[in-house]
Amino acid sequence: MSITDAVSDALEARLLGASAIETGMHTLDTVLSLQYRLHYHVLGDGLSNDVARVLKSECLRLKVALDGSITIAGDPEAYSIVEKTLLNCLAVIAYHQGDANAMSLLKQATKIKKGKSKSYAEFWKLLDIENLYYQGLISENPRELYVSQLLKYIKEIPPLSQGLLHSYLTLIARKLKGRSLNSLCAETKSESPLVCYMYFLSTTQPSKDDDTYFLAIATKIVNSSKFPLAAQSNNANLNQLHECLHFYFEIEGLELSPEWHNLIISSIQRTFQSKTVARASMSLNAFDKSTENKDMIRECILSFNNYLKYSDKELELASDTQDIYTDPIAIIDALTVILQKTTDMNNIPNIFDFKHTTELLQINLKKLYSMYHLGLVEPAVAQKYLSNGTRLVLPVSTSYILIKAWRTLYIIRSASLDYLIANELSSYLCNAISLAMTNNNGNENSFLRDLQFQYAYCLAQQRQIEACIEYLENAILEADPTFYKAWHLLALCRSIQEDKEISYKIICSVMNAMDQEFASIQSKNITKENKWQYINIKITEIHLINEIFGTEEALESLPELFTSYNKLFGDSPSNEEGPLSRSPEYLLQSIWLLAAQLYMNDKTHLEDAKGAIKEAKAVSKDFKNVNIQITNGHLLLKIGKFTESFRQFEDALHFDDFNVDAIIGFAEFVFPNETTTSTSEQQLIDYCKLKNIEDGNERNKFASDDYEMFFGNDVNKSAAFARLKLLIDCSLIKSIDAYYSPEIWWYLSLIHEKYGNKEISDTLLSCIQNKETCPLRPFKFCNY
Repeated sequence: MSITDAVSDALEARLLGASAIETGMHTLDTVLSLQYRLHYHVLGDGLSNDVARVLKSECLRLKVALDGSITIAGDPEAYSIVEKTLLNCLAVIAYHQGDANAMSLLKQATKIKKGKSKSYAEFWKLLDIENLYYQGLISENPRELYVSQLLKYIKEIPPLSQGLLHSYLTLIARKLKGRSLNSLCAETKSESPLVCYMYFLSTTQPSKDDDTYFLAIATKIVNSSKFPLAAQSNNANLNQLHECLHFYFEIEGLELSPEWHNLIISSIQRTFQSKTVARASMSLNAFDKSTENKDMIRECILSFNNYLKYSDKELELASDTQDIYTDPIAIIDALTVILQKTTDMNNIPNIFDFKHTTELLQINLKKLYSMYHLGLVEPAVAQKYLSNGTRLVLPVSTSYILIKAWRTLYIIRSASLDYLIANELSSYLCNAISLAMTNNNGNENSFLRDLQFQYAYCLAQQRQIEACIEYLENAILEADPTFYKAWHLLALCRSIQEDKEISYKIICSVMNAMDQEFASIQSKNITKENKWQYINIKITEIHLINEIFGTEEALESLPELFTSYNKLFGDSPSNEEGPLSRSPEYLLQSIWLLAAQLYMNDKTHLEDAKGAIKEAKAVSKDFKNVNIQITNGHLLLKIGKFTESFRQFEDALHFDDFNVDAIIGFAEFVFPNETTTSTSEQQLIDYCKLKNIEDGNERNKFASDDYEMFFGNDVNKSAAFARLKLLIDCSLIKSIDAYYSPEIWWYLSLIHEKYGNKEISDTLLSCIQNKETCPLRPFKFCNY
């Protein structure tokens, strides 16, 4: 690599916000390193006095060395870059220290002559904008300074990968916050896409008048553009417009004119393979909620496909040999957006494949981290993030895009057993957390907490219980003592212990805290998540009461549970958006099924159990809850209606062939006695405690004659064994719940024993390991 290429890569890395790549030019490397360390603090938690003193001392030392030289490695332009960067750094430090010398340092930096080398042009722009921003902070009238000077230094919206430049533009935009887009254009005497972009950066909610005015500006730009001739490029101003439109269309809650769709069509007609037009088109179709068009997702996919195709072509024609896009952050952003808006149901042959696009996102993330030497948290260390985790401080716009990307990967693959076992899921979350660990507050702090919770939840799913408890207590609950679902997860983790008292105390404390919070606010202001969490914590409490004090005490707690549900969900609409498992109806069914399970613990309450199941069925006929069939199957088995019971489990498996409870119900017919001929293995059974042998009310089992009559002949019995083996094998490959279920491994060991397979020892070991880390309730009941 030549010196020029090395310098170009180093400056590119700094524009992104990463630490500089070594160029071989010592003085340049030193100043870029100082600049990175300064930005790390200024853009992170803030610049403390101690850090400022250290950085100032190192800057002054470099300045002395620089004053004694004329050029750097024979490159006068590199000297100018170093000098201006150094003066900017000293000025920023002086400003944060309250030193009156800051303005003179800034003015001194502006006098340095700009070089002509293209390698330095974009970085020089960053230095100019940084200098202007701090001049404005010191100036008596920052708005006037920004309005009059900004367009002298920058005329185009920078690529997304120039995160530092976007950071300073955002900071300046906040100082330009005005009444309308029209007023800012009048002040700056410009209707350029950059000015429009600055306005949209300054406001959280553009008005309908802003939309109308911006549409008029955009129409003028489009109408003045022509399709390029063979030797021409697409109109630069038109491309800039669509850079702005891509950002504009993704602003939340926007009221868009339907005319924007016509404008995009006109733009396509006036350009040749423009990736910026394709990207804007993709954003419009992905985020526009003002029109009801069933084909918008398809159009979004087609625009994305064009954007990627044109970007690939651009990469292919690039002069360098590096296998990374010219604007890698923009590619990652586009991949994230399309994955958030689609599923594998949206696949289009030869055009769009959801799984391939997901893999493409991960590939591009890893390339970015490798190219710019960012701190990637690999799967091998992801489980120990609390002890070796580091922060990755990048500009806000860059961090936001990368966090979204990692989180999207996690959401898409969160149900995958393979990715969970390989630590990929925890790796995605660690990388997102490392970017979100800056000094946030409000919604951003809540966002970080959610990422941290999902990481702890991953550890719990992997049965890394001690690591999960440590992370919950030290990283989450210490910082946010009212994060209720984290407390719920902690209680479930503690419930694996033989002594359930600690878990019970946690649940009682959380219930008291939530009761106090709910009493202080109106019911309508309680979030849906907190309502759902409260009821599930209450259900966990009843499970603990049943475990510690017995069924009668647990049954006495049921009326309070129903009262809490009616108080929180009594006026909730039945057609709320979201997954069925989060709906009030599904939650009410869960309560009735809990009642049925408790009633089934006592033979005298079997009619009550039947009534509870009937109530669960009556809650809603709009969806099928297979848990009703499963619970009914267990009840029918208890009262000796074997054929009807078996049919219930078969019905549940028809709708969900990986359902663990349904597979176990099926297995109870194939292995009705759960016995083994081996003394050592029988001891393992007792150790596993898969059933409570002290429970006087064991379920009704087949007599040997009933068993023979039920299956009819050896062929049917063999078919049942084969079916069970297939169900278990498939579930252990695909299902997280099955893989960590001791019962599933137990029944697999019985199959191995029946056929004399050597795998029985390993299978029993898996059974024991999962039994020892099995919570009182599945962890999913705390994960809203």
